[in-house]
Amino acid sequence: MNKRLLDDANARAVLVSVFALLLWWVAIRPLWMQVRGYTMDDAFISFRYAQNLVSTGNLSWNPGEKVATEGYSSILWVLVLAAISWFSGHLVVVVRILDTALVLATAVAVGSSTVRRPGGLVGAGLAVSCFVLNTDLVTATVSGMETSLAIFLETLFFLMVIGRYQETEKGDEDYARQALRISLLGSLAALTRPEFNLAFAVTVATLLALDKRWRKEWKGLLIPYVAIGAAYMAWRIQKYGFLLPLPYYIKVSGERLAGANEIKAFIERIGPLLPWLPFALLARRQRAGIIATGLGTGSLLLFFMHPAPIMDVSHRYVVPLYGALCALGGIGAAALAARTVSRGLVTATLILLATASAIGIQHLDDQSLSSELLTYAAGMNKAHIPLGKALAALGPDHLMAVGDDGAIPYYSKWRAIDTYGLNDRAIALTRSKGGYAPALVLARQPDLMIFLSSTCQGYHPPPAVAYERLLLSAAVQAGYRRAGAVEFAPTYYLLLYVRDDAFGSMIEARLRQAGLLASCSLPNMR
Repeated sequence: MNKRLLDDANARAVLVSVFALLLWWVAIRPLWMQVRGYTMDDAFISFRYAQNLVSTGNLSWNPGEKVATEGYSSILWVLVLAAISWFSGHLVVVVRILDTALVLATAVAVGSSTVRRPGGLVGAGLAVSCFVLNTDLVTATVSGMETSLAIFLETLFFLMVIGRYQETEKGDEDYARQALRISLLGSLAALTRPEFNLAFAVTVATLLALDKRWRKEWKGLLIPYVAIGAAYMAWRIQKYGFLLPLPYYIKVSGERLAGANEIKAFIERIGPLLPWLPFALLARRQRAGIIATGLGTGSLLLFFMHPAPIMDVSHRYVVPLYGALCALGGIGAAALAARTVSRGLVTATLILLATASAIGIQHLDDQSLSSELLTYAAGMNKAHIPLGKALAALGPDHLMAVGDDGAIPYYSKWRAIDTYGLNDRAIALTRSKGGYAPALVLARQPDLMIFLSSTCQGYHPPPAVAYERLLLSAAVQAGYRRAGAVEFAPTYYLLLYVRDDAFGSMIEARLRQAGLLASCSLPNMR
């Protein structure tokens, strides 16, 4: 290859960017094509808030509700979804494209920032390969959740903290601009994932402690971030009345170190990358930023050992840190390559090790990912999505009570009581204290109640929603009768209950017409 081309930093950045995109296309796109029909049911919660914001001008779970609920955990993602909804009626498809683009842009950013230093081709090769070939990111690109946006913003934040290796010295003005960028990116990342506030605090505190040049720019680092955060918190407390979104009250485990196994699994998954991280400290000019990035990412890994968010899929709560970790590993590999005496042999060895590391990360996946996502996608397209569309044909002026509160309410456009509590503050607070009050649901007299069961014959709720047994018992006593069942999977059924026989016949007819009615008997549950 032309030596002048390799000596030009911009040309190398372009080369690495092309490499990242080609690697994704060859190695990951086939898997992406397999699972692109997967969208998490939880994603439709944010879709519904965005839909209501566009159609009614109010950020609400149900149009016109008097008590505001905050069932989403990412305000920035909801606003992005609302913007997409405003311009396009194909929200799910556009979001999948956007998620994929954000992950690929992150790969390009990681490679471009790493390649501009001595030994950069080795470092960028490692960083890009490890990032692109991590199949956890495939889930992020198709899930419909805010994960890809968090990956993109958190990675850019940490890359800005580390700084560009060959940036010319221009005095305090460069640090002033850098401080503002760090502050704004930190604000956006925190609006995407609230827990990122911890990483921002640790990262910025480390910068201020280690480098006097950053201390001179403390106002630029802190004031925009604090102003944006304070304005947002004042708005949401005034609107919702709670310090944290409702998911934080019911979707975390109360056990001590409940997330330790999840963090351990994530660290094992990125194990081949870990040996390269300490060598990043060889990059002396950026040492303060590298240490700050290491402590910032480490603080979130420690944090997630405690709350253990429920329904974690493909490490989605910690995978946004992966871009920064890949960049640190790439910087370490580049610094080591630049310091070697026998460059030819050692560089070749490092390239081989980098490739082996990347392949190792890819194959840490036991091939169960595609099977898991395909099974889930098949269930969503077999049960939740068509059920929501079938109910939509009955008109929007109905009220349902459902625990799987994503795709069914979104597609039906019915008003919905979230029996799980994510989008109902009274139920959420009751559940957070270990209780459950069926009266909170039945007092509103829903037209349709949907229960989860591991069997179609009889009623056997999954352990995660065992409280629904109380609700079903109270519903039957209140006169609700079973109108049908829809199969998600052989051990996952949606049981439908109504209190009006005529309405139940209408629902049963819609289910039969749509081919959704499960082939099991329809006894009343007791």
